[in-house]
Amino acid sequence: MILQPERVPFNGSVLGSAKGTWIINVSAAVYVEGTDSLLLNVTLEKGVCSPEEQGITRRLGMLVPAPVLKEFCLREGIACDIRQWLEATEGNGFLDLTSAA
Repeated sequence: MILQPERVPFNGSVLGSAKGTWIINVSAAVYVEGTDSLLLNVTLEKGVCSPEEQGITRRLGMLVPAPVLKEFCLREGIACDIRQWLEATEGNGFLDLTSAA
């Protein structure tokens, strides 16, 4: 079942990290059939402080527990996982966060 990206609570959120400030944009969200999980396509856009700076965009695929939509403490944990991923990696990637639930 497809979920409107606007219904994902952290869509449009701002996330601070050691590598700067990022905006989380969810472009697609799908319930994974037969599981209690969501598959998300996320674009992370680095904020720019001056006109001379170029924006940086990173793409992240995520498999997350579906209850993340309802429980604030889980959403906070997802934000921490994204932050750690941003700080530890370069480029695009994928996070499977279902085993952490």
